[in-house]
Amino acid sequence: THDKLGRLFRLRQRDGNPAAFDAFVTEMTTVHGLRLPTFHGYVRPFSQRDQAEILAQLGSLMDRLKALGLVVFANSGTLLGLVREGALLGHDDDVDLAVMLRARTPKQAAAEWQALRTRLAGLNLLSPADNATTLPAIIKLARLNDVEVDLFPSWVDARDRVQV
Repeated sequence: THDKLGRLFRLRQRDGNPAAFDAFVTEMTTVHGLRLPTFHGYVRPFSQRDQAEILAQLGSLMDRLKALGLVVFANSGTLLGLVREGALLGHDDDVDLAVMLRARTPKQAAAEWQALRTRLAGLNLLSPADNATTLPAIIKLARLNDVEVDLFPSWVDARDRVQV
């Protein structure tokens, strides 16, 4: 089911009508009461949630990360939704953030990334689902209610190119 939904999503994107996919998901879930699977399982998409509450919690999380001296910003689907729609994407179900590392090389970035994971674990900011072995390039932060938060590394390399 998830694969078929993904195909439909890509078709609507290609047709230049991503809102049609969001409307379909809203109709299936709100009108028909179906729970559609997402990449993360059977969880409610943002179209069925109080986005203001999620964004307020996200702001608090980002303030806490900023207080640790981290530069954190919206990334991937979260950034796309905020820029394109001024809201979280209706069909999405997780928050994507990136943190700007001080590293200038991939080797430095890897070391800094692992140190950050250890630091966040010590502050109880990691999700129990965080697994450096299976997802080394993503840090799973503690959930906002039942919303997953993925943190990705970013740095400016020696050629002044941003890596995410």
